[in-house]
Amino acid sequence: MCVDLGTTTKSNAANITGASASADSAPSQGVPEDKNKSTNKQLYVWLVSDTIIRDEKLRPAPTAEGLRAELSKRLGVDLKVRESTKKPSDEGKCGNCIVEGDCLDCIVRTRRLETWQVQWERPRPSLVALAAGSCLVVTYEGQEIDPQILRRVEMEGIGERRAEGFGQVRFNHPLVCKRPAEWAEVVSAKKSAEQSSAGSETDREGAGNVPPARLDGDLAVFARMLECEYIKKEIRRASVRIASQRDRRKELLGWQLAGPQGAPPMSQLGGLRSQIIQVRGWDDGKRVLDWLEHLEQNPRRKEKWPEQSIDKVRSLFRERSKIWEVLEIPYWPDLTPNARTQLQSELWAFAIRSLLDACIRAHKRDLEGVPS
Repeated sequence: MCVDLGTTTKSNAANITGASASADSAPSQGVPEDKNKSTNKQLYVWLVSDTIIRDEKLRPAPTAEGLRAELSKRLGVDLKVRESTKKPSDEGKCGNCIVEGDCLDCIVRTRRLETWQVQWERPRPSLVALAAGSCLVVTYEGQEIDPQILRRVEMEGIGERRAEGFGQVRFNHPLVCKRPAEWAEVVSAKKSAEQSSAGSETDREGAGNVPPARLDGDLAVFARMLECEYIKKEIRRASVRIASQRDRRKELLGWQLAGPQGAPPMSQLGGLRSQIIQVRGWDDGKRVLDWLEHLEQNPRRKEKWPEQSIDKVRSLFRERSKIWEVLEIPYWPDLTPNARTQLQSELWAFAIRSLLDACIRAHKRDLEGVPS
């Protein structure tokens, strides 16, 4: 589930990928000690977002050496990039490897970030960052690294502009330090732990609609905000997709590109738009229904609408589930209980406004001969 948060338009950093997972997937709630505890004095580093790093002379350092130096400073340990003695294609196990045949020490890519200064209407300086997904294996000597320090670095991030989403890092994550065949074991162990801790409190009947981890208080509020923003994004995407198809608009609303003004003309659709922008809940739909009924009682206005077009628009406000059948949202998040039912109720008005507004705009573009 991908969601855009925040109001910054300077970068694409505020993208959050969320999923229905246990609490230990969120750095703010910590991670198990055995996960963060280094094995054989090695540390697997995984960048989960673009990371901006500078060296001691403030020059961009999007390299494995730059990442190593930054981590050494943050962890307070002299780290070195692991140098395996065998290639990944070689058989057997290298002396430096945790997993047999695992001899990839560094997989790093860079990414150039071009941003824009809205107020100045000019491009901002380019940024060169380590790309999300870059991985590095480092080694160290001496005592084991304190898991609490690793947790803190995971929560705070590394490098510059961390408040905008850059510099997110994970240590010794199973996706990096375990083979794909072993991922199922990690997931199975995690689910078993969740079920044993839940005990008799969890109602197994209908468990498909209950998230694995129960969220309370501020976490539940934040999870609902993520769900709401995600569905809003899907509503906008679906509305634009439907509006861009002339045949789909005609099938759904009965609008036609007949004559220079179309049917209905933009004067009528402007009146409809003035009504739908006032819809903020299910009860407000009655105002639109009254407007449509009053329109039908005026023969001169009614004849400007194609046959059955008014009835098709009216059906969107009479049947609560109609809009969701039209939009066909492919996936509904389940971070909170009964998320789908509650979101459909809360966002019904938003969905109506988004769909009809997109269709009105697309209808006008087609009348003007501008490609949609």
